[in-house]
Amino acid sequence: MGWATRTIFESKIFAGFNALFATFLIGYGAVNFSADALEGFVTMWKTQSALACVSSCDLAVLSIAMYGAVSEDMKRRGCYDAGKAAAFCAVPVLGPCVYLVTRPSLPEN
Repeated sequence: MGWATRTIFESKIFAGFNALFATFLIGYGAVNFSADALEGFVTMWKTQSALACVSSCDLAVLSIAMYGAVSEDMKRRGCYDAGKAAAFCAVPVLGPCVYLVTRPSLPEN
């Protein structure tokens, strides 16, 4: 692994920051949720903005694709369990962040 991967991206601090930020975003969305906001999003998604449609579809596809990445990482770390991998990927954004916080360290080679 390179320096950045070994010292930054494998860090529990980096993973914890990502999980906290994902939690903040979910909380922000929950606090500002209303019927009017939902209706505005649906209108924007259907008729006004291709960006909203593409972003929503992108989130769905990336959430589904995370199963493969989490499964491969679990196998490399020797803790693979299909049920756990699916559970971590069931919650978009936050699930993979929680996995990063809870995963074991890579074995030294």
